[in-house]
Amino acid sequence: MNNFEKERLVEYRRWLYEAELNGTKLIAYNCPKCLEKLLTTTAPEGESWDTFSNCPFCRALIYKVTQGNTIKVELILSIGKKQNEN
Repeated sequence: MNNFEKERLVEYRRWLYEAELNGTKLIAYNCPKCLEKLLTTTAPEGESWDTFSNCPFCRALIYKVTQGNTIKVELILSIGKKQNEN
């Protein structure tokens, strides 16, 4: 593991620590690529949040949609290219 990878994990763990200290509601999900357990904030009831993020373990690009205590995740393999294009 190089220094960049270590720093990314340290930053993620720091964010988790601060979120837990602040009482932030978190929801667990698994990275669709490496299957590591990850946590993200829950959306308030009646709201839907969507975001792109990177897995701090494998760096996979993930698209997340959070609605209350439910989350849907999708692994993004390419951007800006239609599926049927070569």
